[in-house]
Amino acid sequence: MNIKTVTLLMFSALIAGQANAVIIEGEFRGFVTEIFDRSKYDDAYTKFWRNLKIGDPVHGTFWYDSELAPSPTGYDPNRITYRNYGPEIPVWNGLTIFADDRVFDITQDQPDPQWSRLYYRDRGIQMEDNAFFTASTNVDGFNMINTILWHDHNSTSLQFIVRQEQGDMFKSVELGQEFIWENDDPHPFFSGGVIQKSGYSDLGIYEGEARFTVTYANGRTKENAKLNEPGVLVLMLAGMLSIAIRKKYLLKPKT
Repeated sequence: MNIKTVTLLMFSALIAGQANAVIIEGEFRGFVTEIFDRSKYDDAYTKFWRNLKIGDPVHGTFWYDSELAPSPTGYDPNRITYRNYGPEIPVWNGLTIFADDRVFDITQDQPDPQWSRLYYRDRGIQMEDNAFFTASTNVDGFNMINTILWHDHNSTSLQFIVRQEQGDMFKSVELGQEFIWENDDPHPFFSGGVIQKSGYSDLGIYEGEARFTVTYANGRTKENAKLNEPGVLVLMLAGMLSIAIRKKYLLKPKT
């Protein structure tokens, strides 16, 4: 076997060993439908929401990396969940929501390390493809959640979901699919989201929640990153090429 043949085999094996890591990014928008503020019901709590009102606009962005996602779980082949919990889990997705002139993102929720300890994180996505929803309706859907909770009860939980009747968004329940969804119905198949915050500030303890309806969302491919995955064959071929080159060099007549 000459060097040219070995090189060709190595190149072919490298091409076959490449895998696509799909990164999806997207955005959504909607409006506030419910507002909860513990200070309205308990004098021990301070006001959380500043100027938020029912009907106010909400918008957000999200992303996820299909290569870093956890293994899927679920008993329904048309409704699969990709979700993991714990203080140390991969950062494989992210969700940011803008409302009340503020930005809500679990990466920004960092209480004082002197008196706060991380309890757990929760990152998840649920995919629905022609999933049973009512006796007469099947849906496609996308649902994402991000949560962080500290031992001192500081927490942030963000979630949004979109659903479309009769399976038009996705071809399967696999991650990495692009989609566009739009519906002006106030409650289209429970498409919406929630912002939940609780904890302590200089003013005292607080707890707030806002629910919103989603009217538009999209997800698109950010990039297809090719990852080399050289297996045993590639390593063997590399060794063979090294031996062949060394042998040719040693047998070369000296001048």
